[in-house]
Amino acid sequence: MYSGMPLGTTISGLAAAWLIPHFGWQSMFVVGGIVPIIIAAVIVAFLPESLEFLTLRNRDEARIRTIVRRISPALADDPQVVFRPTDKKLPGVPVKNLFTEKRAIATVLFWITLAAAYYFANILVYWVPTLLHKVGATVVQYSLTFAAFNLGAGAGMILAGGYLLTMGWTVSRICSTNSVVGLFCAVLVLVLGGRVAANARYQEGRTLEASEAV
Repeated sequence: MYSGMPLGTTISGLAAAWLIPHFGWQSMFVVGGIVPIIIAAVIVAFLPESLEFLTLRNRDEARIRTIVRRISPALADDPQVVFRPTDKKLPGVPVKNLFTEKRAIATVLFWITLAAAYYFANILVYWVPTLLHKVGATVVQYSLTFAAFNLGAGAGMILAGGYLLTMGWTVSRICSTNSVVGLFCAVLVLVLGGRVAANARYQEGRTLEASEAV
C-alpha cells in the first residue's frame, strides 16, 4: 500500500516530462483531475467492500458470501460458516486505547515518526523539482529525475515488505516498542542528515551566486 504514492508519483513525473513541453504546465492539472475521476469510477464499480467493514456493521450476509465466493467457493457455500469480525470493540474513547496496555511510548514515537516522514516526503515532492530547476535542469530533466527517485522509493517499499514477510515479521512485531524506537531513530537520522545536506547545498548555491555577481 505504501508503495502506491511513490509509484503514482513516478507516473506523474513521466507524464510531466512529455506533457509540459508539448502542452504547457496547465495540462498537468487537466490530466491530474480527469485520471483520478476515472480511477475512482473503476474502483467503485469493480472493487468489493472490505469484509472486515461489512462484518463489523452486520451488513447483508448474502453480499459477504458473494465476496468470499470469489476467494473460497467452498467456504462461502458452507451454511455452518458464520462470518464475524476479528477485531474486538474496546470500551471508552478509541484514542485512549492507544495509550493503554504499554502502548503509550510506541504510540507517541510512531506519531512523531510518521509526522517526520510526512514532512520529509512533502519536502521531496514539492521542492525537488524547484531545486533542480534552480540549478539549471530543464523541465524534462527534473521530471525524469523526480520519476526515477519515486520509482526507487516504490520499489524499495515493495522489497522491504517482501523481506519482512520472508523473515516472518508480523504486524504486532513491527509495531512493538523496540521496533518503533528503532524506526524513530532511523527517521531522525534521515531528517537531520537531510537538513545538514540541504544547508550545505544552500550555502554552496549562495557562494556560487556571490562569485558570479562579482
